[in-house]
Amino acid sequence: MKAHTTHALELKMIDPDSKVQDLLRRYGSLKRECPSEYLNKTYREIDALAARRDEKAMKGKTLVEQRDRLSKKNRGKPRR
Repeated sequence: MKAHTTHALELKMIDPDSKVQDLLRRYGSLKRECPSEYLNKTYREIDALAARRDEKAMKGKTLVEQRDRLSKKNRGKPRR
């Protein structure tokens, strides 16, 4: 029996027609990590490209889906 997995759109309420640059606007460091050729694409476009195993699209999709967790990851840690 296959376990039910919840899609990112259901979890985070990501608007599939929003551009990636708008979704990452508040997250400057994550926006810099996202491949620049994908910033003007919509989340739906990146999702389709990631489904075809495009490595850069997969990275952009991951940054959008996990932006809250990734932005909190390094907070409060002293810089070296």
